[in-house]
This record gives sequence, C-alpha cells and structure tokens, in this order.
Amino acid sequence: MPPILMTTLTTVLAMLHLVFTVYLATPLMNGMDFSIIWGVRYTTLMTLYVVPVRYHILFTSPPLTVYVGMDHHLDDFPDDEIYFLAGQNSAETAQPDL
Repeated sequence: MPPILMTTLTTVLAMLHLVFTVYLATPLMNGMDFSIIWGVRYTTLMTLYVVPVRYHILFTSPPLTVYVGMDHHLDDFPDDEIYFLAGQNSAETAQPDL
C-alpha cells in the first residue's frame, strides 16, 4: 500500500506544479493536468478500496448450495435412445426391400 500511495502522491504533486504555473500554453494544458490528477486519484481509490472489497464479497463468502432433489430418483426415468432404436429396428424389419 505505501508504494501505491507514494506513486500517487508524487504524480499528483508534479501535476499540481503544472496546474498553478502560468505560461503561454496554460489554457491548453489545464484540462490535461486535471484529467491526469483526477485519473490517478480515481485509480488509487479503486486499487486500494473498491477492488479489495469486491474481492472479499465475491470470493470469501461461502459458496451457494442449491437443492436439486433426490439423486436416487434419477435412474427411474426411461432411456429414450433405447425406445428410439427399438422403433427404428422394427420399422426397418417391417418394410421389405424392393
């Protein structure tokens, strides 16, 4: 955390120098200076607070368990493939080849 804060602080302080300096291109550069300052502050906030909180919410909570019913009833359902193949074989034997 200190390296992130140190980098942010040095970048913002360097940009503040450009914001408060008066020279010929000041009106053109002020927009970029403010964009850089607020962008660095925003990404620091996201890095230090928002991302860890979202990680904590998503990955440290217990997994959700879903009840899908009893497993022993799954074998009671007929196999449709067996009936399809039986019907197909009976249809082939019932029609003579011409």
